[in-house]
Amino acid sequence: VNLQGIEYLKKQRKYWLLESVINWTAKVDESTFACLPVTVHSPRCGAARGYKAFANEYLHLIGDVSESNTKGEK
Repeated sequence: VNLQGIEYLKKQRKYWLLESVINWTAKVDESTFACLPVTVHSPRCGAARGYKAFANEYLHLIGDVSESNTKGEK
């Protein structure tokens, strides 16, 4: 159903979508009960990776980061 929704929205010219997809995993619920962001609670799960990809895509879109800043370098 989610993939169908994405395809429907892509076909509608009035909606603008980013390429990143944030998948739900059980780790999302676990992180809620742990009172931690999913990116801290389970940084390698699909949802955490999706959130990171979304943030990087959005920051690149608005021109707020350089390429080196998106690879976790400090």
